[in-house]
Amino acid sequence: MLGGDSLRADQHRRGQSERGSILIETAFILPILVMLLLGLVSGGTAYQRKLSLQNGAREGARYGATLPVGNVANLNAWLDDVKNTSVNAVDDGLPTGLSGRYICIAYVFPNGTGTADRTTRRVEDSAGTVTYSNNTCFTDSRPATERRVQVVLQRISVLDAMLVRQSITLEGKSVARFEAVAG
Repeated sequence: MLGGDSLRADQHRRGQSERGSILIETAFILPILVMLLLGLVSGGTAYQRKLSLQNGAREGARYGATLPVGNVANLNAWLDDVKNTSVNAVDDGLPTGLSGRYICIAYVFPNGTGTADRTTRRVEDSAGTVTYSNNTCFTDSRPATERRVQVVLQRISVLDAMLVRQSITLEGKSVARFEAVAG
């Protein structure tokens, strides 16, 4: 029985001497775990925002593809209507002043010559400044004879993991063949 008593005493002594080491190990590991958790949460938020932008761009392009140009006073008003639909489909609505906010809506018809039937683009920046021009939002692989609607929505999101902080540009982009009949 003497051997059993010395074993228990040895375990008791070892337990007392290692109590502080658990606290020190926790102090080393806890910040790393918190950084990892914070990174996962901010990464998940950024991914959700990206999906929301993509959904808004797709909804806007589909809406524009079925909205007759003749139903509005001019092509600029048509672009404004498509922009409103796109922005309203985004979860937070892309408010003016949002960092990196960029909205581009284009009615693309390279062969068009009339004022209501030619390539026209509407761009709005983070300050809310709107400009119209005879350009596209981006180069796509569609035929030059095809009427189409392009939508680009952008914003900046931050990936945050305590010590590491990175801004990233998120973008939703969509193009849809124009299917509306004359209104």
